[in-house]
Amino acid sequence: MSQERTLLVIPECNAFKIPPLQTSKGFTCSEWQGNHIWTGRMRIVSNGEQCIIRLEDTNTDRIFGQCFYNVDKEGDVTPVIDSSRFFVLKIQNSQGRHAFIGIGFEERATAFDFNVALEEHRNNVIEMRQPKKKLSDEPKKDYSLKEGQKIKISIGQSKKKKTRTKKTTGGGLFKLAPPPKSGNSVRTKKSGQQQESWVKF
Repeated sequence: MSQERTLLVIPECNAFKIPPLQTSKGFTCSEWQGNHIWTGRMRIVSNGEQCIIRLEDTNTDRIFGQCFYNVDKEGDVTPVIDSSRFFVLKIQNSQGRHAFIGIGFEERATAFDFNVALEEHRNNVIEMRQPKKKLSDEPKKDYSLKEGQKIKISIGQSKKKKTRTKKTTGGGLFKLAPPPKSGNSVRTKKSGQQQESWVKF
């Protein structure tokens, strides 16, 4: 269940009594700026798709008038054609009776904030009306192997074999040459046994 949310609070807003619309061009605030009837606080609140523009007494919070802004209808909030700071609101009481009044702000920046708040509500309504995708509605992906398909798995990286230099049995770095076919030889005797070591000169 949605809750009421405050979109904007404007500390000072002026209200005016306006004459009936005379032309199809639109409202002009220059015709009714002398008919000031109220000054107070404006509060814009939203609850789901509902948006209410409330004109409240600054001291007592008593509601002077309410405009039920509907994004699907025209005429609830109408800009005038001769100023960016003035608008016409369609206010409605609890019995459903309505009337049109003019409102105005002292600064253009305040009027800009007013427009932005209404635009924010409009965008929220559009987003709420968009259908939400369910996970069950999304196509399931097939991860099974097709016929003839193989999976190649690489675990780590193969290490290159290092070439090691063989050492001689004597622990030296030189390799003994095989016995020569001819040449001098040295014979040594050890422990009564004859051993021959051939060293090439």
